Amino acid sequence: MGAQRIGRRKLWLWSIGGMLVSYVFMTILTAVFARTGNQAAGSASIFFLFLFNAAYSLAGTALAYVYVLEILPYAMRTKGLAIS
Repeated sequence: MGAQRIGRRKLWLWSIGGMLVSYVFMTILTAVFARTGNQAAGSASIFFLFLFNAAYSLAGTALAYVYVLEILPYAMRTKGLAIS
């Protein structure tokens, strides 16, 4: 429903952008926790892990399956889907 209303490309870009931003913050906060032992940085990195999963679930789950089917010709769809 969201892909038809928003558009697949915008949904995909928002999902990839959200994953990138949350991954960068998660990496920074994990490094801070590893160096200093700051508990707040460790808890915040867990929060960004959940944010990463939410961004992935926004479009990564459904659109990765759909794009393979849309790109390939009809005769190759089952083989392409099996490979992906």
